[in-house]
Amino acid sequence: MVWEDRLNLVETRAWREPGCWKWWLTAQAGGDYKPLVWAGYYFDSRFWGLKPFGYHWGNVLLHALNALGVYFLLARLGSGAGDRTAPLLGALFFSLHPLRVESVSWITARKDVLFAFFYLAAVLAWLRFQVRRGRGWYGVALGAAVLSALSKAMAVTLPLVLLLLDLWRGRFAREPLRRVFSEKIPFFLAALAVGAAAVAAQAGEGALTPLDRLGWGDRLLLVPLTAGFYLWHTLFPFGLEPVYRVDTAAPAFAWAGAAAWLFFLAAAAAAARGWKKRSPAALGGAWFLLAWLPVSGVARTGLTAVADRFSYLPAVGVSLVLVTALGAPAGRRLFARALVAVAVAGCAWLTVRDQGRWRDDRRLWGPLREGTHPVPLYNLANAHAREGENAAAAAEYRKALQLCPDYYSARYNLAIVLAEEGRTAESAAEYRRALELRPDSLEARINLGNAYARLGATSAAAAEYSRVLELDPGQVEALTNRANVLAAAGRFPEALADYRRALEISPRRAQTWFNLAYTLERAGRRREARAGYLRALEIDPGLASARRNLFLLDRRPQGGKP
Repeated sequence: MVWEDRLNLVETRAWREPGCWKWWLTAQAGGDYKPLVWAGYYFDSRFWGLKPFGYHWGNVLLHALNALGVYFLLARLGSGAGDRTAPLLGALFFSLHPLRVESVSWITARKDVLFAFFYLAAVLAWLRFQVRRGRGWYGVALGAAVLSALSKAMAVTLPLVLLLLDLWRGRFAREPLRRVFSEKIPFFLAALAVGAAAVAAQAGEGALTPLDRLGWGDRLLLVPLTAGFYLWHTLFPFGLEPVYRVDTAAPAFAWAGAAAWLFFLAAAAAAARGWKKRSPAALGGAWFLLAWLPVSGVARTGLTAVADRFSYLPAVGVSLVLVTALGAPAGRRLFARALVAVAVAGCAWLTVRDQGRWRDDRRLWGPLREGTHPVPLYNLANAHAREGENAAAAAEYRKALQLCPDYYSARYNLAIVLAEEGRTAESAAEYRRALELRPDSLEARINLGNAYARLGATSAAAAEYSRVLELDPGQVEALTNRANVLAAAGRFPEALADYRRALEISPRRAQTWFNLAYTLERAGRRREARAGYLRALEIDPGLASARRNLFLLDRRPQGGKP
């Protein structure tokens, strides 16, 4: 497992626990709304547990099915009657291209291959519906559209693609517009609902880049550059990386963006001329633009402006353009197809080579650590931290923060490894800086309170736990930790109230029952303390501290100190 795979599959347990389907429908983990992806992981876990092998093969299977779907789509839209060679080459170019490596090799990118599977199924069913006009195919298309949206929010473009296909096939000219648009209303409603959930998830994780950090001017300059990035790397798939950084502050950025806009507008004009002739190439270009729109840079999230995985669905449009080119006049057709076959073979070789880097974090991020993007440094630091190399991890986190001081996750994880190294004061300082970035982070505030408690700053620790409880009154960890520091300070009534409140919320916490009993004993309430120790042992018979204290309590004279 690499990158965020451990976080999503191992450290996040809610997706595989009893009643997990409710969590799938409401979770916004990682800034994504993807209930169907969590359901897919759950299905895999029934067969493979948490072994990565089965999850990888799930991605491979979905990608193979997508390649088949692309083949049928290209055969339907882009090739002449009876021509199977051109769509086959187009589907192979799509499926074996190195830009697909990230979406297939990275378990966390299951959402790319899953949403694309249902997206393509919806388009193919819609094309069939246009021929048969039966409710069955319409229902299949709508069902697949909903499932696609529940896999990844990038599926919000599907209703626009369906309108695009209707326009290209001439429905706008021969049928009432009311019918054409009314058919799409359920598709738009599904897209809007999931799109709103996705925006809420991104906002909840603090992943949406605010306008004061990336203004409208920079966003508009970024739009043609991202399109150019995917087209360039489609033609020249060299130097592909897991992360890229677009420096909007660089002097050349404005000039590059302006030049890209000129090229972009010229290409749009050429596509418009092809559209009048109902060229499949023009349809492919329009597909690319619509599928790419959500990742165009207008709605920027986090540190990611471009990524290989974002090209997965737009690449279908590129293959449609390619298939159109392969339908050249007979004199040049053989040469064109031989050239594309050689390109496909070269892509396959590059794909096999690049796939090997995704075996572990050190292979994936090690070669990138001297670059200008903080994510490789952050992920390499995580690899060091997992292996107990805290000093090396701290050094890499600090390098990432030099490049991006507002990188919350790097700041938070640096605080954790400093705490594990016993550098509590430094750890507390990093937690405070992390909270400046995300004041509503409960995890950082609880850990800051823990750091204050270790430093003996009881009042400061209690204050941090109280702030957590203002945000989430039912936060059991904050309640028990505040009770612990209050009990240590001799403030028994307040501590006992917190312990009891925590046990009302989560009554089967043996350690909390022990702490309640010990505090009652210190307060001189022996009978209640004895009941508390017995309750702790009832829940956890192996809790040695409760058994020892109960033994001593029964033999201690009345009024003796614990």
